[in-house]
Amino acid sequence: MVDTGKIDEKKQMQEQLKQVQSNPVKTGSEAEAPKDQTKKEDSKQGEVQTTKSSEASKEQVKEQSEQKKELKVLNQRVTSAPLQDSYKISRSHRARMAISLLREFVAKQAKTNINMVRIAPAISELINVRGSRNPPKKLKIVIKKLEDQSVLVESGLPQKKKVVREKPAVAKKKPVEKKPVEKTVAKPVKSVAPTSTEKQASKVKK
Repeated sequence: MVDTGKIDEKKQMQEQLKQVQSNPVKTGSEAEAPKDQTKKEDSKQGEVQTTKSSEASKEQVKEQSEQKKELKVLNQRVTSAPLQDSYKISRSHRARMAISLLREFVAKQAKTNINMVRIAPAISELINVRGSRNPPKKLKIVIKKLEDQSVLVESGLPQKKKVVREKPAVAKKKPVEKKPVEKTVAKPVKSVAPTSTEKQASKVKK
């Protein structure tokens, strides 16, 4: 009796050999080439997506800023916010504590949530004028309630206008014309014969 299992194995081996001959094995460079191409294509697609996302984010920021500028002010008042409790904490965290105290004070005065309070960058500059370790103990602010129920906090101090001092016009100095120097020729000195009195004086000295 002939084993059918062995015959099937031989047929499978022959089919595999035919497939290998029909599809030769690619070398390392040929096999890696399509992978490199796919990587380059993926990187290009990623760059395009990032540029698109960055442009979209910039447009969104511009739209939000324009909307904030267009909002009308419903209510406005000037107060002074106490920030002296910020000195109860260690020096390195006083500025952060002052900003959090300012948020709590404004939310309590405007009767809104702390998350609806927006602080202008000018106030953070005023708090950090003397450094983060020495914030002011009191600050004059303006609380503005907008249409979207948000609260904007601005500095109540008058902004100092930068005075541009014009430099005085300096008169240009005229170039000095150098006069030609005349060369003086030394004249020969004539020898003068000694007089009789000079001769007598010389004799006396001797």
